[in-house]
Amino acid sequence: MATVAATGSSGLILSRSKPLRLFTLLLFYFTQGFPIGLFYYALPAWMSANGSSTAEIASVVAASALPWSFKLINGFLIDRYTFLPMGRRRSWIIGAQALIVAVFLIGAIISPASADVFLLSALGFCANTAVTFQDVGIDSLAVDIMPDNERAKAAGIMFGAQLLGVSAATALGGYMFQNWGITVGLIGLSMLPLLVMVYGICIRERSGERLLPWTSGTSHPLNAKIKIDAWWPLLRGSFRALYVPLTLAAVPILLLRSVPYGAFEAFHPELFTQTAEWQISEYTNLISTSTMISGLLGLIFGGWLIDRIGSRKGLIIGAGGGRNHVGRDGVRSTVMDARLGLDLLHGHRRHLRLALHHCNHPDLHADVFARSRSDPVHDLHGCRQFRAPDRGMACF
Repeated sequence: MATVAATGSSGLILSRSKPLRLFTLLLFYFTQGFPIGLFYYALPAWMSANGSSTAEIASVVAASALPWSFKLINGFLIDRYTFLPMGRRRSWIIGAQALIVAVFLIGAIISPASADVFLLSALGFCANTAVTFQDVGIDSLAVDIMPDNERAKAAGIMFGAQLLGVSAATALGGYMFQNWGITVGLIGLSMLPLLVMVYGICIRERSGERLLPWTSGTSHPLNAKIKIDAWWPLLRGSFRALYVPLTLAAVPILLLRSVPYGAFEAFHPELFTQTAEWQISEYTNLISTSTMISGLLGLIFGGWLIDRIGSRKGLIIGAGGGRNHVGRDGVRSTVMDARLGLDLLHGHRRHLRLALHHCNHPDLHADVFARSRSDPVHDLHGCRQFRAPDRGMACF
């Protein structure tokens, strides 16, 4: 037993290192953005440039967004079933990351045409299913191992890194699809998620745990103490946490804010690539740039600002700033203005989530995180007016 403990007491252990915890969040959230950027932006632009209709693009976007509605189920599964010798969350995170890589590589092997709507929809659904499990797992891991004074900074990293990942995948995907085709594009986009998966295998949540199921190690006593062994306590605790005024007040807001964006994401590619005659990479670079600006602001200033002004003021500023930008969109705006405003709203929700989970029991973190993210469309994107350089303006 002493040998086992010694084996797992060295190396990359998250509970011992603040920089390692923050770096881990950064890596996994960055790769979360790859399937989102691919199936919400780069792939629809490629489909539109190759003659696909808005209805066909909408089918792929809808299939890709659908798994985000099932995150309540994901949270129950992650809280209920876990392989504790590898930590409470890490087995789910590694498995989800592996599925992201597998979907990308399978898509590269199949190499579907733009008219293969069913295959593209299936790939989008599977990839985003993996992302939702990874998202719930890494969020719950952050709450499990991070002290309170790190959570504001963690929220900024989560928000910023994911948007930077969306930005990178959108720009790289658009460029590779335009110049080399979908096979090369999917292989290229799979490389970083693959490296991050390997990184996830090399870390431990707490000392003494296993790196892989067949290696030496044992469950940490703290995890064993709070493990849920039956469904009824999990369901009872989860619904008790759900039916509180703050949570119920947030539900209609999260639902209503998502209504327009599915239509926007389906229509934008056709508007830019067919009506305005943009190249694929021109459209994806526009989306990438606006998303990158939002991501950098959240990554650099988000956590620092919330640490100083508090979660409540941060929520008010984020909601007010986002509302102001979105409200101006109907009067006079560019796509950059609208996206920055919408991303402000998305970032304010991230801090709301951490504030909510601070009040919940440690054995229910995955489910509570899942409930706060189980809305029909994951990200906020879209605007009503587009200024096309040298091509005039397109409005709808």
